[in-house]
Amino acid sequence: MEESYRKGELLTGELKKMAITLLQEYVRGFQERRKDVTDEVLRQYMTPRKLEWKGNPNPTPKQKKPKESKEEKEVK
Repeated sequence: MEESYRKGELLTGELKKMAITLLQEYVRGFQERRKDVTDEVLRQYMTPRKLEWKGNPNPTPKQKKPKESKEEKEVK
């Protein structure tokens, strides 16, 4: 598609039409999903809940940096 546009085989109007079609499909899907959201679902979603922190299940160890000597620090 990009190559066709750069060569001039695909016009800007055609590209815009393709974008509009894709966006209309996306918006239509969003609107359909939005219809399923009831006041009860919204209330459950917006109700504050206590967070339960159990730590990082996949921790990665920190890499230690080599310490600089006093001489190296003074040079900086």
